[in-house]
Amino acid sequence: MLVTIGAGFMSSLDLFVVNVAFDQIATDGGLLPAPLETTRVRLSPGERAEIVVPMVPGAETMLASYP
Repeated sequence: MLVTIGAGFMSSLDLFVVNVAFDQIATDGGLLPAPLETTRVRLSPGERAEIVVPMVPGAETMLASYP
């Protein structure tokens, strides 16, 4: 699943997918030269990221934020 995430106007986000590594494929600057496997993405206000999250049929996948 491809997910585009944008940070809020006044707050930063520190996001992760519970128990799953994912690939970040783009940022504000466009596509990355190669997918970056990671377990979290940090966004400041106005930033965006595009990630690809592996999905398993029948399994719950949850995007969450660190406090």
